[in-house]
Amino acid sequence: MILFFVGPSRAGKTTILRSLLPRFQDATLIDLDNEENSAVKKLQARGCNPGGWEGRWSRCRFRLDSLERKYQDSSRLFFVDVGAGCLQTQAAFQYFSVRSRTTILVTAPFETILQRHKGRGTEELRRTEFSDCHMSLYEKLSSVDTSLLSPEEAVERVVFHIEGLVAKHST
Repeated sequence: MILFFVGPSRAGKTTILRSLLPRFQDATLIDLDNEENSAVKKLQARGCNPGGWEGRWSRCRFRLDSLERKYQDSSRLFFVDVGAGCLQTQAAFQYFSVRSRTTILVTAPFETILQRHKGRGTEELRRTEFSDCHMSLYEKLSSVDTSLLSPEEAVERVVFHIEGLVAKHST
């Protein structure tokens, strides 16, 4: 089963997912954000244009399609940490909207995320991580708001969602 984790940057997706691995020892973590940042650096080092948001989504989509083809019917558990940068195109919104039953939102209110991004502009953050398109997708998803939870409580809340999704999937 492939589970996707989306949400604004600095909401806690990566921290929570890394904390889950000892608990779900057979799970594999796919960090799309890390993979994409590495791919962009390699492209730029070769003098290539990474292609902006569309290029980013294209590479992420290729990786996701490959993962789904190989493991969609597998009993293995995959956690896909979808970086906020992957959610910048209509195609990405559509992709995760269709997969809303297996996508968990890790989030916090705009003001909290803004405080976690020292020096980042209000309008840019709203446009790239809290746009109407983002909010429309977020409303469809099971969510964990990390702003009022301790790290341990946030992990427990995500575990609750994962166990519910896995139980539904196995029936």
